[in-house]
Amino acid sequence: MTRAWVFLCLLAHANGLLIAQITPRVTSRAPEQGNVTDETEYAILRGSSYNFLDSAKNYVYLFFNENLQIIDSELSDGEEIQDNTFANRMRFSPYAIYQPNSSSKFSLDLDYSASIRLPRLEKRLRLIIDTGDIAPLPATQPDEEENEPLVGLQRNIRRYGSARLGVKLGLPVVGYAIASWQRNYRADAWHIRPSGDVFYQTDDEGFGTGTNLLFGRWWGRFTGKSSSGIRITEATEGFEWASAIDFMHAARLIEPSDDPPLISSSALNRGLALTYRISGHISGSKTIDEHRVSLTYRYPLRKNWMFLVISPEIRWERDNDWGPDERIRVGIDMLFWGITR
Repeated sequence: MTRAWVFLCLLAHANGLLIAQITPRVTSRAPEQGNVTDETEYAILRGSSYNFLDSAKNYVYLFFNENLQIIDSELSDGEEIQDNTFANRMRFSPYAIYQPNSSSKFSLDLDYSASIRLPRLEKRLRLIIDTGDIAPLPATQPDEEENEPLVGLQRNIRRYGSARLGVKLGLPVVGYAIASWQRNYRADAWHIRPSGDVFYQTDDEGFGTGTNLLFGRWWGRFTGKSSSGIRITEATEGFEWASAIDFMHAARLIEPSDDPPLISSSALNRGLALTYRISGHISGSKTIDEHRVSLTYRYPLRKNWMFLVISPEIRWERDNDWGPDERIRVGIDMLFWGITR
């Protein structure tokens, strides 16, 4: 809850700077994002009355990217190479959860991620900032993962692999290393994506590994996909496993494509996703721990960078004698991927 309020305060501070007529300097290297005309814009906050939101977002985007460029240049003694600094992507998603069956009915938190290039410091090196687990199982919700920020440096290995080394910023600080592999295949209209991870953490989790298999296809604006995965560490009770089936209607994508890959609901500008997930563990025998059904609705709040996300769900858990646990998640998903005009 604290991190979410801190972030909202920072946005308010940025807006205050803009009111004081501080105008961001737009560089030609910054990609354009969210150029939607009034006639085709479906956002709730549309029109010139809300241009100050775009200006605040552009200010934050340019401030971070230009200062990262300076830091990268200083660390590399000013080495001149092709600059991709403004290809950086950041996502901030404050959300609230309402649980009518819980004694503390409301909770507020922040999910965020960033993929930052440091081209001068070392070729193809990325700074990855994220919340959540290392090598999570399919369809894991943000409130089910650990909240400590994960900060690490990642480098691609050949075409399909990557390696990352970093720390989990909690108390105590936990170091981690992970090597990942992922490849996409096509069989007519079907997409198939196997992936695997091997990792080590300096806490009780120790060594671990995880594998996932995702396949599905598109039917016009509709898509169906199935994902299954297993995960084991030194601290888990045997293997953890989960499988999910998703059906999605994509009225519009954030990044349109003539041949879109398999996506999650976070890639929707406007659309609806229905998910069924079953999960459990294997320790001697296969045990089911939870069934879950969720419906996620996304609608643009402002152009192509701020979205309203509403997701009601019902869970049936073995530890709760399979009684229904209802909850609804409401959040705002904000993308800092380029300049909004």
